Amino acid sequence: MAVSCKQIAEMAGVSRQAAASVLNGAEKCLVSKEKKELILKLAGELNYVRNNAARTLVRGKSGLVGILSGGFHVKRTGLFIINMDKMLRDAGFLPVIIYTRSECPSIVNGIRSLLQQNVDALIINGLFPDKKGNTISTLKNQGLLDMVPTLLTNSGHRAECDTVYFNYEKVIEQVCTKAAKSSFKSVKSFIRRSENFAGTYEAGIAIQQIVKNLNIADSQEIAIYSSQPLSASDYKTDILSEVHKSMQNIVPGTLYLCDTGFCAIQVTALLLKKHGKFPEDSAVIAFDHTENCGYFAPGISSVELDFDSFTQKCWELLKCRMDHPDIPVQTADIQADFIERETF
Repeated sequence: MAVSCKQIAEMAGVSRQAAASVLNGAEKCLVSKEKKELILKLAGELNYVRNNAARTLVRGKSGLVGILSGGFHVKRTGLFIINMDKMLRDAGFLPVIIYTRSECPSIVNGIRSLLQQNVDALIINGLFPDKKGNTISTLKNQGLLDMVPTLLTNSGHRAECDTVYFNYEKVIEQVCTKAAKSSFKSVKSFIRRSENFAGTYEAGIAIQQIVKNLNIADSQEIAIYSSQPLSASDYKTDILSEVHKSMQNIVPGTLYLCDTGFCAIQVTALLLKKHGKFPEDSAVIAFDHTENCGYFAPGISSVELDFDSFTQKCWELLKCRMDHPDIPVQTADIQADFIERETF
């Protein structure tokens, strides 16, 4: 016979809520280390399995929150998932994470799979507008954004449902102000593209806005398409291929704008290889959260993203929607910060 959370709590001499927080993996548990070890020991010995069906029948809620995302090979996506998992567990919810391909049918099936598990809420991470708008239209037409409280994060859609995103306005202003004082002869931007999922969507938009503001005649955008969206190694191979191809003819006085740190490091390495040192008339900037840019020599200018504040804001909006389903659509942003180093 299956053992329940309540029975484990009684055996351990703690409240059901305390036992549940330990069994759900919450980091903040108001129980002693000894009690926590006892609860986990009892759960293992008695083969405890959380009964979501019973929980849903008794409470009308499953205690599950679904997260749908692509682009796990992009570091910022991984950081978001890790932080969101921790935040949900501390709040007493169990995350159910589905990693999906970027085609519209895969996204729809992923959301349906989460809804079939009776999730209390849904987070869709990194969904940006595809060329024809088919995906978001399909989700809306099938009512998949209205079944449970839903939050879009790192998304290019602002008015479809509650949304939290990183705001690059300050970064754009800082880069444009300094670049305008320099005498760059050309701009070369590297932007990763995928059909629907892109963890670096806002970075790409920021780069395009900077190029537009600077209005330098010799501007070139290199679009990097991932041939295998589920493979980190193929993703890096695609970047290496495009960077090496576009850098065969290095133009002096070029501003290089890269939406990923990996790309910026490759560009910088090629400039060093050609000149023996980093050219004073050129600049390289990475627009995602990559600590490696600060460790590289020379240090690469990059963007810093506050994932703790971002995750906290995501939970605040999602919890508010769960408690008050009829309030107007909410949108919140977290300011991205520009870290200037030797390459700019």
